Amino acid sequence: MKKIICALLTLTTLLCFTACGGNNKEPFVYAQNTDGSLTVTAYKGKIQDTVTIPETYQDRQVTAIGAMAFEGTFRMTEVIIPDGVTEIGDSAFANCAWLNTPTLPDSLQKIGDWAFQNCKGLTEPVIPEGTTSVGQYAFKGCTGITAITLPKSLKTVGVGAFSELTSLISYTGPLDMLTHVNRTKLTSVTIIAEKYDQITFTTFMGCDALTEISYTGTAAEWQALEKKEGWVSILPQKQLTVHCSDKDIIES
Repeated sequence: MKKIICALLTLTTLLCFTACGGNNKEPFVYAQNTDGSLTVTAYKGKIQDTVTIPETYQDRQVTAIGAMAFEGTFRMTEVIIPDGVTEIGDSAFANCAWLNTPTLPDSLQKIGDWAFQNCKGLTEPVIPEGTTSVGQYAFKGCTGITAITLPKSLKTVGVGAFSELTSLISYTGPLDMLTHVNRTKLTSVTIIAEKYDQITFTTFMGCDALTEISYTGTAAEWQALEKKEGWVSILPQKQLTVHCSDKDIIES
């Protein structure tokens, strides 16, 4: 009987945060997590260009944006997500067609499935260092993206996470993540040097407009990379200029 009462009390607390949002003027709806922190589960505020999510609410840390919390929010062009948030849930900002400036915190670790799908206003998202996972179709259909930056910390990328980025011309990030983005229009590629990089036949496959890349390591580090023989022949021009930190190298 005591277990049932405790369970009901816990459920009541959770429902208070999710249904009440604390008070009538509070624009966000919250759910309390098991560790006492909060997840933003919905936005009930007025229509406005910039939405700032608070770091805390009633002395509790906001640590996550819940599934579909802002999906389809009208006219929101900028959302500021505070430091302390570690996860953006599935479809959290999907179909926010006006959104062009999401401020992602350094604390972010996970971006869920379809999180920013069809956010056609996005132009140059920067996924912060420390993020380890981007879910399937997370940025699918973001046709306004022209440049994207991925961190060295990224370990898991879901199917189609960066598919249909038809305007993408600039990529900055690890070499092994280049295969996850639309590459047909890429003219600017900056590779963040990593010790165990290797270049295969498919690394630059489809980069038909690419004639040069930047590499954050030295020329010696570039030359030390494991490369599949003939890898550069996959490019239409059969040649690639590599701008290393100390000098240029021409691969052909």
